[in-house]
Amino acid sequence: MSLFVLAGFLFLGTLGSMGPGQTASHRCLLDIYTSLFPTVGVDGAGTLASVLPAAKQIGLNPAQTYYAVAYQSALVEQARFTPITPLQYGHRQTVPAERSQLQRLPGAGPGQRDEYLRPEAAQAWFQMQRAARAAGIQLAIADSYRTEAEQARLFARQVQRRGNRVAAAQWSAPPGYSEHHTGYALDLAGSDISGLLHPVQDRAVWQWVQQHGPAYGWEISFQAGNPFGITPEPWHIRYLSARSRSALGLAPVPPVQLEALTATLRQSLVTHPPNFAAVDRSLGMHVGLQIAPRASQLLSAVSACPPLDPRHPRQNTHS
Repeated sequence: MSLFVLAGFLFLGTLGSMGPGQTASHRCLLDIYTSLFPTVGVDGAGTLASVLPAAKQIGLNPAQTYYAVAYQSALVEQARFTPITPLQYGHRQTVPAERSQLQRLPGAGPGQRDEYLRPEAAQAWFQMQRAARAAGIQLAIADSYRTEAEQARLFARQVQRRGNRVAAAQWSAPPGYSEHHTGYALDLAGSDISGLLHPVQDRAVWQWVQQHGPAYGWEISFQAGNPFGITPEPWHIRYLSARSRSALGLAPVPPVQLEALTATLRQSLVTHPPNFAAVDRSLGMHVGLQIAPRASQLLSAVSACPPLDPRHPRQNTHS
């Protein structure tokens, strides 16, 4: 199951008043969407939560609605990998927190050190930790806030081990470029010899965090295949919010502007199947996003979902 299928539950209140067929249809559509956009993470929940109600308000039909979702998702994916601060060896420059801005999280037991996070991140961590515990999953912190001096020592050890700074940066951020400086990131504890979470040895924990973390604002920062060339770190998670993104050096999530798309979408999607290439050109999307293939896949797969009730077309196609 995709990383943020749980985002679909954001709509259960809306779907609750619908018939069983309608609910199944929407869940089917959400599953298709998340399978086509597996890397959007926390922002994906926001995309679904904002685009679908907005589409309902302006009366887009199903084809237009799901193209708009694909369009917004492509913008989100682009923003997630668009740094707003300088890069060094693939790492974004971050804004360090002062210790006075952080909340102390007491050590879990005797001899366990205290950890530090920004208050909003700490609150979200406790919420996620409680939810995990209720599901039989134990979450613990191995490391959180680090000063630039602490990061400099860690990076120097990697340089010594790997032979040069470029190789070292695949495993550790240079000082001034670590998400740990911000108070919005932490490393999950696990059974690996390093004390960090391991995706095989701690598979249940890792899967739970991947699936449920975004509902609490947490996501794994460096997945396999990330465009920065950083070695995957399944233990390293960050808290995303409007405030934290700038500290983490991430571009803001673009706002939903469906009204500006409405005329173009309505004009370009009158054919069946929709001419997505024409929509891409008319929106200037040929310069890099190129979402037509995924939008086309999205609508092709939609035909396999249970039908929506035609008696209430606006409500049941855009909720």
